[in-house]
Amino acid sequence: MKILLTVPDLDAASGGPSVVVTRFAAELLAQGHSVALVFMAPRPGDPELSPPPGAKVVRLPRLRNPWLRFRQFRMATGDLIGGWGAQLVHDHGLWLPENAAAASAAHRAACPFISQPCGMLQNWPLSNQRLKKTLAWHGYQHRLLARAAAVVVTSAKEQQETASRLGSPELLRYIPHGVDQPALPMPKPPRLRRAVFLGRLDPKKQVDLLLRAWVNLSPQDWQLALAGGGEATYVAALKLMAQQGGIADQVKFLGPVHGEAKSLLLAGSQLFLQPSLHENFGLSVAEALAHELPALTTTAMPWQDLETVGGGWSVSPDADSVTAGLGLALKLPAETLATMGVQARKLVSRYCWTETAKQTLAIYAAVTDTSG
Repeated sequence: MKILLTVPDLDAASGGPSVVVTRFAAELLAQGHSVALVFMAPRPGDPELSPPPGAKVVRLPRLRNPWLRFRQFRMATGDLIGGWGAQLVHDHGLWLPENAAAASAAHRAACPFISQPCGMLQNWPLSNQRLKKTLAWHGYQHRLLARAAAVVVTSAKEQQETASRLGSPELLRYIPHGVDQPALPMPKPPRLRRAVFLGRLDPKKQVDLLLRAWVNLSPQDWQLALAGGGEATYVAALKLMAQQGGIADQVKFLGPVHGEAKSLLLAGSQLFLQPSLHENFGLSVAEALAHELPALTTTAMPWQDLETVGGGWSVSPDADSVTAGLGLALKLPAETLATMGVQARKLVSRYCWTETAKQTLAIYAAVTDTSG
């Protein structure tokens, strides 16, 4: 099958969608399918995730004007449908000109279109820039989604919240992301135990709340590693908060971490922290669990099963609850955390890219048969 995957960009700073598209494309190629990728060039100074070898790559200039961005992306998508012979378009994200262009090009060519909103129709994302998104929804986004052959969501929570807005819940297909399972055993823990946050340093992730909790608890023999990039003023505010709170020597700002360096960071840590206000899946959580790290998450994320299996915590995303959960986790002996980590890995072992591809390919087969 010839599959066209579209995404606004493959910037490492864009997080989940970029990682998912590159890894999913690699799995499709491994299973013998042809894959093309259309995306914008990275922002100046931002690293770009590498497309998998064997994929047909169309990297477009990053233009400022939204209308020009829409036109060039629609043209590139249309060329791959007509010239390369793409049998379907699978787009990742919503709201941006590139997402609208992919849907428009597919509709023009009568090519099956799959939308994967990446959590962008859930409650929390819609509460940000509400007026702008409301206008966009009624102006074009709802119409484009209504034309989709299927809409892919990655958690039960995303499925529920998306269904309430889509108006056509029968279009929804629930397929979790895959997670690569690293080889074991892991390196021995260092003398100074380390808790790690991995992701974009962004208010949505509540890194500031995490730092305030760390200041209040003042844990001994622990280090907090913050791995990720972010908007300069927010990162500066976090560093000032750590300094004024007297924990600057305990908190390490590592910047963006990828590939082998990310795996080594997770492998050498004992606890994962992600007090986010919203995640449709939480790929960094899944990666941490695969490295046998117990995780502190929130009820705004789809990881409530952590408490059921004894692999971590799911607390309310408020300061008191996060602080209480963190305080409990930091007091546990290393042996207890290690045992919880084993349970965490067992939980996430059910997510694999082979199964994700299998379920998605079943959708592809169904919509191409229907269209043909």
